Amino acid sequence: MSPALNHGLAAILLLGLIAFAPPAIAMIVGASYALMLGREGLTFNVSATSKWCLQTAIVLLGFNIAIAEVAKTGSLYFAVGAAYIAIAALLGVTLARLFFIGGTDRTLITSGTAICGGTAIGSVAPLIGAKAEETACALGIVFLLNLVALIVFPWFGEQIGLSQSQFGVWAALAIHDTSSVVGAAQTFGVEAAQTATVVKLSRTLWLIPLVLWIGLRSSNQGRVQVPYFVLFFIGASILGSAGEWPRLLHSALDQTSDALLIAALFLIGIQIDRNALRAMSGRVIGYATSLWLILIPTALVIAVLIEQ
Repeated sequence: MSPALNHGLAAILLLGLIAFAPPAIAMIVGASYALMLGREGLTFNVSATSKWCLQTAIVLLGFNIAIAEVAKTGSLYFAVGAAYIAIAALLGVTLARLFFIGGTDRTLITSGTAICGGTAIGSVAPLIGAKAEETACALGIVFLLNLVALIVFPWFGEQIGLSQSQFGVWAALAIHDTSSVVGAAQTFGVEAAQTATVVKLSRTLWLIPLVLWIGLRSSNQGRVQVPYFVLFFIGASILGSAGEWPRLLHSALDQTSDALLIAALFLIGIQIDRNALRAMSGRVIGYATSLWLILIPTALVIAVLIEQ
């Protein structure tokens, strides 16, 4: 297929998703597009574009969250995040022995599960000298688990009667990537999305000390990926709290944020490919899934106890 047709089809699909589809469908459609047609005909940088869409969506969401709430929730869950990451690390090491998982796969999967999915994996991989197939395997597994979470979490949250804040905290702790956290929470409700965003961003900040610590222990060179967009999110929250904004403007910001999130999930789906799926080891899949399945109820207990 020519680049023009590829771009046209992608644009039509994206417009339809923005107008009618929930977040989970956007990622499924993106992955289906990639597996059936490939992304070789897309001439723009899909990864950079999806990252920009996601980060801009989160910043725009900040305009509708009071800075007092950001400070209160963020400070609490920054500390809770540290405890959760420690639990995830301990479980990761323990399960790795049971599944006979090597140090590289263990570090990639545990980092991605404990902090922020693909971003953590991409940051840690060069520091520990991970091979391309090992990184692709970890990223592919995280993608599939994110997809499951987007579909299952909102449904399960409704079945067990979680409140908006409880679901937001649970999703932010238990789901790997920020895009899937916000997508699942947005499906559940507006308040859940706001809570999930703040909690997830406070958890994401732990990527900085993790990468610095691994870098000090490693001879490989890497670069710390500082999530600067968190500062823009805080700035948006401050501006949004500074005075009364027109209701129409709030609505426009919300709708733009929703559209950009759908676009980000669609483009994240497009980044999956057959090579990544072929690179996945059954043993590593079992290890990553087991670790996640233990952390899901752990995060749920934390959310329910704190957000009573």
